[in-house]
Amino acid sequence: MGKFDDYRIINVPETVLSRMSGCPIDVSFKILGQKFMILILRDLILFGKKRFSELLESVDGINRKTLSRRLKELENGGIKRKVYTENPVRAEYLITRKGRMLRPILEQMAAFSLSYCSESVFEDKKRRSFKEIVGRPPSSF
Repeated sequence: MGKFDDYRIINVPETVLSRMSGCPIDVSFKILGQKFMILILRDLILFGKKRFSELLESVDGINRKTLSRRLKELENGGIKRKVYTENPVRAEYLITRKGRMLRPILEQMAAFSLSYCSESVFEDKKRRSFKEIVGRPPSSF
């Protein structure tokens, strides 16, 4: 019997579970759950390339040191840094294919908040669907 059988969510064979060294959800959360990480990814996924100063303005509450650290961490696979040889040197951050894979997850998170956390999202506290706001349903895999 698998570890998740009691929840009736997924049925992972014991042969697969025995080869896993960690929970895939936990591994993702350890990366994405770092403070400001999801907001940086949000901006790059939804709004395209951004300069350091633009990210500093758009991610509420982040400081230069933390933004710099998070961008360096993301350069290991989720984003790429494009440097222009101008004077002064200019750099932009772009989302990679791997990073774009997070778009459906971000949209599903937004849909959840719009429906179930509306009191924290809207001044009038009324629930709204993702489709009402964006004009289409959230992406799926």
